[in-house]
Amino acid sequence: MIYNLESSYDKESSYKWANMLECFGRDDLFPMWIGDMDFPVPYEVVKSIEENLENPFLGYTFLSNNYYEAISSWMKRRYNWEISEHDILFVPSIVQGISYAVRYLTDVGDEIILQSPVYPYFFSAINTNDRVVLDNPLIVGEHGYEIDFNNLKSIISDKTKMLLLCSPHNPVGRVWDIEELEKIVEICKENGIILISDEVFADLVFKEKRHIPTALLYDKVITFTSPSKTFNFGGVQAANVIISDPILKEKYQEGLSREFVWAPNALVETVVKCAYDKCEDYVEEVVDYIEENIDIAVSYISKNIKNIVTYKPEGTYCLWVDFSKTGLNSNEIDDMLLNKCKIALESGKGYGEYYDKFRRVNVACKRSDLIKFLQSIERVFN
Repeated sequence: MIYNLESSYDKESSYKWANMLECFGRDDLFPMWIGDMDFPVPYEVVKSIEENLENPFLGYTFLSNNYYEAISSWMKRRYNWEISEHDILFVPSIVQGISYAVRYLTDVGDEIILQSPVYPYFFSAINTNDRVVLDNPLIVGEHGYEIDFNNLKSIISDKTKMLLLCSPHNPVGRVWDIEELEKIVEICKENGIILISDEVFADLVFKEKRHIPTALLYDKVITFTSPSKTFNFGGVQAANVIISDPILKEKYQEGLSREFVWAPNALVETVVKCAYDKCEDYVEEVVDYIEENIDIAVSYISKNIKNIVTYKPEGTYCLWVDFSKTGLNSNEIDDMLLNKCKIALESGKGYGEYYDKFRRVNVACKRSDLIKFLQSIERVFN
């Protein structure tokens, strides 16, 4: 092991760790809610920042060709996806970027499909832009969550203009296979639907699966990527939009101009280029560590906690945990988690109307902390 993923560091600037009193009413909890890993960033990234700051300039910046080359090289190496550097656009975050796509590529009142349970900001991007949510809920099949293609086809109307795909899926952790992606693409093509693919967790996929960029199958895809989850530096505020279709790209660029998105902060190029060029070994270690944590958690829950259900994800660092069989309502579940388990978790109701008794658990933490979490859940909910 090159990287010490269990090393300790000061978390006072971490929103997840430092704001529990404000968010949950007490500060003695263990946070497993926000999508940050508890692992230090690669030491190469820290060194690159130190070297960058030796130059006493923090003025307005731009992104050089080196930035775009680092991204395109990463995608080619890992996914055999050849990207023109001219098709990469910078945005500070995927959340903002998806909201811009909804705002500038659809019209008020248009229907936009999502697949709940899904990252809450998908709902926000649609609702805050006065579009209409069209939900295609995932269904539970023999081996976990699946797309309900019959329902998907049935809900599409003339007003349906966009589909937001989470790939890999947050929070259920599905890594969509080629057949599933081909069906999604076929439906979008037949109905003239723009496909938005959030691929922020693409690099965090477990051994038996392979992430397939949706853009390899369809030219009307707008792909959102970011190194923030992969290398654990969400605070850097760096994401990318990849658009090969010239008409969509022009419309999206016009939207970015209206939003005054033009310059990243002074650390973005240094950090992103270093991560993509020098830190691939870090990703492999992180993925192995997370998958071991996932295996431990899924096995422990299935063997020891009869009233709680979860399925092994194929990627991400999230467990989607179903507390429905406990017989408790959402407020009672929260009370048990906060006051007896002393665990900070958000209600699942933000992920869709059917999920108030679910919780997303972030297992990208020290293994000893994960074991404590599992033992506390067993003690309280059995």
